[in-house]
Parts: sequence; C-alpha cells; structure tokens
Amino acid sequence: MDLGDDTITTDVLVIGGGLGGCRAALRAREVVENVTVVDKATVGRNGASIYIHSQLSPWDLNPKEYEEWLQECVENTGYMADQDWLEVVLQEGGRRIEELAAMGVPYERQADGKLRYVEARGNRISKSVNADGMKMMECLRKEVKGRGIRLIEKVMITNLLTSDGLNPTKGRVVGAVGIDFKHNLFLTIHAKAVIVATGPMGSKMKICYVDHLTGDGHKMAYESGAALAGMELCSRTYFQNWERTFQAPGQAKLQGMGVKLINRLGERILERYDPKWMELTSLGTIVRAIAVENLEGRGPCYFDMRNFTEEDLKDLERVVPFFTGALNEFHLDPRTKPLETNAYVTLGSRHGTGIRIDLDCRTGVEGLFAVGFASNLPHNAAGSIASAPSTFANVSGYRAGERAAKFAKEAGTAPVQTAQSEGLREEVLAPLHRISQVRGFDIFHGVSRIFGPARNSLFPNAARLAEVRQQLKELREEVLPQVSAPDTHELVKANEAVSFLRLSELAVKAMETRQESRGNLFREDYPFRDDENGLKWLLMKRTDADRETIDYWEVPLDRYRIHPPKREKVRSPFADVFRLS
Repeated sequence: MDLGDDTITTDVLVIGGGLGGCRAALRAREVVENVTVVDKATVGRNGASIYIHSQLSPWDLNPKEYEEWLQECVENTGYMADQDWLEVVLQEGGRRIEELAAMGVPYERQADGKLRYVEARGNRISKSVNADGMKMMECLRKEVKGRGIRLIEKVMITNLLTSDGLNPTKGRVVGAVGIDFKHNLFLTIHAKAVIVATGPMGSKMKICYVDHLTGDGHKMAYESGAALAGMELCSRTYFQNWERTFQAPGQAKLQGMGVKLINRLGERILERYDPKWMELTSLGTIVRAIAVENLEGRGPCYFDMRNFTEEDLKDLERVVPFFTGALNEFHLDPRTKPLETNAYVTLGSRHGTGIRIDLDCRTGVEGLFAVGFASNLPHNAAGSIASAPSTFANVSGYRAGERAAKFAKEAGTAPVQTAQSEGLREEVLAPLHRISQVRGFDIFHGVSRIFGPARNSLFPNAARLAEVRQQLKELREEVLPQVSAPDTHELVKANEAVSFLRLSELAVKAMETRQESRGNLFREDYPFRDDENGLKWLLMKRTDADRETIDYWEVPLDRYRIHPPKREKVRSPFADVFRLS
C-alpha cells in the first residue's frame, strides 16, 4: 500500500485543536488571513480538553489577594515555578476566562449570575471556576469554524519541515508533514509559523481516558532543536479506576468537594503522607499513598463521599458528566457506599514536562511556538494545582497566536527543502512496506510492561532506572524496526509508538539525572527534596542527529518575589515506608 500526496499553504499552522490550539488559532486569525488547525481526531469530541472541568480563575485581585495567590501557587510548586509566567497567568487568566464566557462557555454561576468560585486540587487561597469541558470545546469549535479558520481533522502531524532541511535546524521551521488517514494521503503543509498544541504525552494502554495524545508534538519539536524541560517528572499517576469496573475523570473536582480517602480500616490515609493538604494534595502523593496502603496490608482504599448532598451530585453531573454517567450506569450511589479506588501509573507528561518556552511562547527554534500541555507549563512546574494547566492553555494559546501571527507577517515565506520532505515521507510510511505481525500497540505494551511495576515507576532507584533504560533501548533496537502497518490507521499507531518510545527513553534518562525527589518523581535512593541544590530545571536538547545534551536553568530566586524560607533538604513522607525488593 502507498499513499497519495497533497500540499497546502498557510500563514500560521496550529497542530492540535484543544483549548490552547483553538485559542491560538482564534487570536492569530485577528492578525493574519490564513490560519490552519490540524487535529489528529475530532475537535470538540476528543483530546484532553473535553475532560477539563476546573480552571484557575484569578478575578480582579486586590494587592493583598494577589500576593496571597502568588505565594500559594509558588509554594505549591516547591518554589520551582517560573514566577514571570505565573504572574502573567494571574494577571491575564481572568480576562481570558471572561472571553470564553462571552463565546458561550457555560461556567457555573451563583444565583446573582456571578461566576461561582470553588476549590479543586491545590486550591485553598486560590480558587477555580467549573465548566463542562466538552461544552467548552463545542463553543470553541463553533468559533473556529465561524471565523474562517481552516480546520483539518483526522490528520496526524509527524514531523516539522525546516528551511535548511536539517533536524535539528540552524534555520527556521517552515511547515510540517503528516498522515491524512481519512483520505489516505501524505500531507505536506507549508507555513510561515507553527504552533504546537498537541497536549500531554501519554500511553495507548486504555488506562487513561485520553489515549491518543502520545507526545508527537514533544518529539517533533525536540528533533527540530527545541529543548524539553522537566522530563524527569514524566510519569502520569491516576486513581480514577473505580470499583475495579470503570474509569472516569473528575479527580480534581472530587478532591475540592470534601471527599475523604480512607483505607479498609476506615483511616484517613493522607494523615500519614500529607497532613497539611490532606485530600487536596498532589496526584503523585495520593497514588503512592494508595500503593503503600495496599502493599502494607491496609488496602483496598476508598473515596468516601457519604457526606455529599443531592446538590453536590447535581453539581458533579453538570461539571463532570462522564463520572456521574458511569455511576448511574453501574447503579452506584456514593452517598451510601464508599467507592473503591485503585491507583496506576504510566510514563506520560504531567506538570512541568514539555517543550520549554519563553513568555512569548517561543521555543528557541525560529518560527516554532508551543502552548498548553505541549509546553513545560512553566508557571506550575512540579506543582499540583489541578486547574492551573487549563488556564495556562487559555493564556498561552492567546499569546502564542498573537506572536506567531506577527512573526508570520514579518518573516514571510521561506523555502521547503524537497529532499527533506521526501526523506520524511519514506520514514513515516515505512511500516506500510514491512511484513510482520508486530504492531504499534506492541511498543506501548512493552513500555508499560517495563515501567509499569511499582518498583520502577513509583519507587525507583538508580539500579532500577538503569535496568528500565536498558530494556527500553532493547525495545527500540529489536522491536521497533519490525513494526508494520496494513493500513493508515495502523500507520498512525506505528508513528505514535515512535514518539512515545523516544520520549520514554528521554524521561528515564532524566529521572536518573535528578538525584532528589521532587514533584511527581520519588527516588527511593534520594528520598528528599533538595532545595539546596535542586531548584533548577533540567533541560534536554538534541545537538545533532545522534547526540543530546542535558543542561540546567537555575530558578532565579534572586530576582523573584517569592522565596523558600530555607534552602534545605526536605525529607519525603515516603522515605521510611514499605521497601520493594
């Protein structure tokens, strides 16, 4: 099987049609005529944004409130936040939310019509607003189509094109190539500026409600010469496996509603692990706590919602209909019986993991921008404010759209190197010409088998990480070259596997490099947060086809407003718990 070819030209290309991508496209369209959004699925029906329910919502804060919000947000990140970006989010986030409301996004409101502010994970002083993510994306899809923006769906962008035909480039990004699996075409897009809005990296193992966001944007930006930041934090932890029966999102919303996490003895387990934040603590803390309770014989664990009222359930139904729909389907009433919850982990991007960007959303590669979860979420770093990434997608999308459009107007057209596009065509379509029974799924399954056990993912040490890295290398060298695809749908999965495996190897290498426990990373052999030496971002960058560098960006606390009270080592609550052999 071979594919036909098609070529299109645009001023600004946005890769990904979630909240950040749509906001970027809408703002860019106000500056330039020709804007194109390409999405691997269907905008408004797929992707992480349809599961958004909470958005950090700074209103017109007075100076005292502003300082309190800033303080809480920085402390929540372990003082790793890029405070310049955080202040941008606090100053612009409310305005961007008002603009979404004007587009028809149905935010929860009080009886007097004002926005209703609530708590979610990581909120005590700071507050969030709620809206059903699918309804939000339906509004954005309508806006995109109504403003003359070209929307192309069912296309996987696999690689970026550069003016010198090199990856990494010494020139600029001038477009992209990908697979149009709806029309069986190899698509080439010429663009003056490109915005990566591909969302978080994750697995396709059906252990997450979003399983087609596999790090394609991270991989293509990295190959072009952009730096990836925080890859050591690249593990995704979940506890939305309910009653060993179904999965449904809404973790952050439930955490903010006063839920209690208990073990089979009825004990509130977070008193052991985070007595300050309790159920408002981070996903990583909750998942490790559940794992330890199970390993030490006090499991299973439960989310106790017996204190919820009828109005609380109605609130959940409006904001997280996926969750309440599943409760109804399986005839579960959380007001009468606690729901068993089971934790799991996979390699995947979380807060602080992604393409490094500056305040203009530039990646360091000319003509290439990144937004939302495709970026390193610099304002939230290793933090656990659940609603902050969605607000950041809103703010960064608007900024990137404006900056990219202005760049496109000023920079003009640059040539596309035919040899590069032809070489990428051969590389991307290679699985179509192989004969084997190995599929892209085998790569995802292999990574899960290697990294998934708790000893490797939740409680790693140097020896375990070295073993994982070696096994991933063997998977790349021995299995990946055999992956075949009988059709374009399997071809997409084969190329997703390339992205995911490449990033998985980088993540484990970064985990080995950071010799402390921070954010979503716990090191059994370094069971402390090292604020003496560890307040720095780890940056990974490709220097040529075969080499990469690891560098650091020290958090410039000397010029930031919020500082840690002491520069010391803070012992992890998991330092003295059950040890795995």
